[in-house]
Amino acid sequence: YRRGLGVKKDYTEAAKWYKLSATQNISESMYSSDMRWRSHIARSRYLLGYMYEAGYGVEKNIEKAFFWYQSSADESNLDAMRRIAQERYKKAEYKEAYQLYEKAGCDASLVNMAEMRISGLGCEKSMDKAISLLLNAAEDYFEEDDGNQLAMNKLSQIYIGEYGTEVNLN
Repeated sequence: YRRGLGVKKDYTEAAKWYKLSATQNISESMYSSDMRWRSHIARSRYLLGYMYEAGYGVEKNIEKAFFWYQSSADESNLDAMRRIAQERYKKAEYKEAYQLYEKAGCDASLVNMAEMRISGLGCEKSMDKAISLLLNAAEDYFEEDDGNQLAMNKLSQIYIGEYGTEVNLN
């Protein structure tokens, strides 16, 4: 319903189904028997948070959005962790943001961490560590065809000297 795949796009209906999924309790048996259920519920919680943040199908409510993001992050949903990290960054809670980006570990988070390393926000300032993070994020581009163009762009900026770095055209 959210994307209108096979049905008419309907945010209210999508929010209803996300909420039904998101409010399920994750029992102990789910922890040991089938990790897929945990990840589906965590994804529903993240998407319900997204619906509340954007006001899609529900009344816009930032507190509820972040309640669901946190609930999803507690179940190791990387998108939720990254969204919470973005909010911490906006509030200048750099150390907490860096730690959440690190925990999320996705390519986009690696780029965020690299940018924080370049400036020394919430972590030690280090161009070498920033480059290493960016190379890790960009590496997937060549291996899995879903790589991070932001990482490649940031690396090119570094290598052409935009950050006061030595020009390296190789």
